[in-house]
Amino acid sequence: MEGKTLEEFWKGGKAGSLSPQMQALAWGMHEAGIEPRDIAEQVTKVGGGHPSRQAVEQVVARIAADPEGWYPGKRPEASYGPVPVLRGAKRKQVAETAMRLKRQNVEPTYSNIIAACPAAARNPTTKKAVNKHAVAKVLKEDCVDDGAKEPWVCASTLSRSGVPPSDQKTRHTWAKKLVREGYDGSWFHANAIWIDISSTILPGDEKKAFLMTMARKSGKRWLSPDAKAYSRNLTPPKDALKQCGWSDSKVYWSPYLARGVLHVAVWDEDFPGETSEGAAIVARQIPKFLKRRVPSAGRLPRVVLSDRGRGFFTSRGAITNKYADALKDARVRPFTGDDASDQPPNIPDLLLHEVATAWIRTREQHTKPAKPWLETREKFTQRMARVVRDINKTCDVDGLSRSFGNLLQQLVDRRGDKLLRANAS
Repeated sequence: MEGKTLEEFWKGGKAGSLSPQMQALAWGMHEAGIEPRDIAEQVTKVGGGHPSRQAVEQVVARIAADPEGWYPGKRPEASYGPVPVLRGAKRKQVAETAMRLKRQNVEPTYSNIIAACPAAARNPTTKKAVNKHAVAKVLKEDCVDDGAKEPWVCASTLSRSGVPPSDQKTRHTWAKKLVREGYDGSWFHANAIWIDISSTILPGDEKKAFLMTMARKSGKRWLSPDAKAYSRNLTPPKDALKQCGWSDSKVYWSPYLARGVLHVAVWDEDFPGETSEGAAIVARQIPKFLKRRVPSAGRLPRVVLSDRGRGFFTSRGAITNKYADALKDARVRPFTGDDASDQPPNIPDLLLHEVATAWIRTREQHTKPAKPWLETREKFTQRMARVVRDINKTCDVDGLSRSFGNLLQQLVDRRGDKLLRANAS
């Protein structure tokens, strides 16, 4: 007790353990006939929180086994356990192996780490690999991602797909070229028209509406832990959001973004979808959008930007004939010209119409009727119009229209890696 006051000794101790005061209290409650589960709820660990029932039982058993020599705060003889196998050079090798695997785009799982450094991870006594907990301890304490300061944790990842290294290189090269040529946010705000083709499935019955609702949920749910395996708590496949059944209706719609104004055109039932014919219909509506929605002061934007999706371009980046003809009829031109092969196909995190689409989808989900299977195409069109009015009123659409230059620079700074943006606000 040297260097400590009596109160510090009585109430202190190793974080996560029971102080001498709490040990004495636990023993007294045990002697009074109180169950370990109830004792655990009444005593508190050093640093906060309650011990488990098993921990209380261990404390009580240790005291009962040493009735003459026990006193509050006495440490058990084996409190420190055996010397860990993964220490020193072995521990360092396991950590470096795990980080190297991740740099090579190999998931640093227990089996992959053991296979990559079998000698370092072998227990010399049992001649077998150390257990998963020993490896996990090294990963949590010694491993850090490149450019990060905090050690690894095993946690849910962001619900966004990553970018393969080959795509990162292509994205980086493309962004550097545009920045070098002087394209900035002001240029895109003054000249760019962003377009796309999207769709929404209107459920034909209550069952499909339920499946779509459940498919939108993330991995976390409100449920009883002992009822996880029941179907009502399992997540249906995401196909419900993409596949249109016999009784369902698929409604195609297109966002138009220019000069800080967002507009959405909801297409008729006979719209040909993500085809060159569909892209041509979208392009021919650009003059109507500019005339009705974009302020006429000064020169109107005349450069069209889209992704390399079906209908707009071929898989190799060549513009489709019908889409090219429609752009000429609308007196606008594609930003990429007739050959978009230089534009990476994998840049949804960069394109401004994708952000606008995320805004739309978030509000569309939040405004769906109580009985979505009864919603008609006409009512959906009206609801979509209200959604777009709300976005133009409450979101920084003008700031979005000016942001592409900064996004290009961010892509250069991240060397083509994923831009993490809050799309749905």
